[in-house]
Amino acid sequence: MTPLVVDIKEAAKAIGVSPWTVRNYIASGLLPKVSFPSAKRPGEQSRSVRIAVADLEAFVVKHREVTS
Repeated sequence: MTPLVVDIKEAAKAIGVSPWTVRNYIASGLLPKVSFPSAKRPGEQSRSVRIAVADLEAFVVKHREVTS
């Protein structure tokens, strides 16, 4: 099965940037994050951040530059 989400390190590797760059993209609103409910703290979100593969692919397509 193909994963639906990846962690920041995997996302960074997939698009060839550092994990900090991916964090900056998320913080600036350029790349959406996925937050799951915490299993240890009911009513709170998990601290781990994931990125939907579909969002990562859309991000790359949106920022692709085509020159002629």
